[in-house]
Amino acid sequence: MILVINGKFKMRKTTQKLLLLLYQPSKQTPFRLALTQLDWLLPELSAAGRRSLIYLLVQKGLIESVTLDDAVWLSLTKQGRQLLEAKFRALNSFWHDWSGEWSQLLFLRPPKGDKQFRYLRGLALKSGALPLMRGVYLWPTGLSGELPQVCERFYHQAVLLVELNKVVIGDLRPIVIKYYSLTELYNAYSGISRQIDLLLNKVKLQNEWLMKEKTQFNLILEKIILVLTDDLGLTNFYFPEATRPIELIKQMQLIIKENRL
Repeated sequence: MILVINGKFKMRKTTQKLLLLLYQPSKQTPFRLALTQLDWLLPELSAAGRRSLIYLLVQKGLIESVTLDDAVWLSLTKQGRQLLEAKFRALNSFWHDWSGEWSQLLFLRPPKGDKQFRYLRGLALKSGALPLMRGVYLWPTGLSGELPQVCERFYHQAVLLVELNKVVIGDLRPIVIKYYSLTELYNAYSGISRQIDLLLNKVKLQNEWLMKEKTQFNLILEKIILVLTDDLGLTNFYFPEATRPIELIKQMQLIIKENRL
């Protein structure tokens, strides 16, 4: 479900699964799930647990519920999409237009409130910045988030944030690929895509799903969550041939549509 800590949502895996299955990028037609489908999509919850989860998500404005032809259907709201993109940064539309520019964060004179830059260093790592060397971090130019805002507000005279137009000597690519484990992420995306294709072919050939296929679907969904958790969003820029996360989600939605569950 959802935990609320200091006014912020912390999504548990069940909520992540549901919101991901409903996810569509901005301005695209919403994808809807029937309420009756949740008994196998969320097998870890009881019927009462599913009702409680849906009620909470609707109350928080993350999903909406409509009745069409005597059936209850669920879809993701704008707020739900934004929360999901904040959780899984690889889904953020920022990466569609990012062209590889980096900014450099340089630690200068520590302020009185953070004499060893401990807070800023921790925030930089949490935000996904690359620690090039002590006191030097790289950050994708234009990527919004807490890090640039905190630097502007609390470290105005203590740091420099410089945009790098190009690297004159050396090659940043292998450093980025190694630090963010992009080769491993590429292989993970490819493996998941192959598993989805196999399952989709089964669905098209069969008139009925067995528990084995439903279990396999949920295992694949959990793998997608694990990969998205580790992916800042750089994989598709450095490996353009890699399957995009949104394509994996669309394939999972297609499986549901094909089987009419």
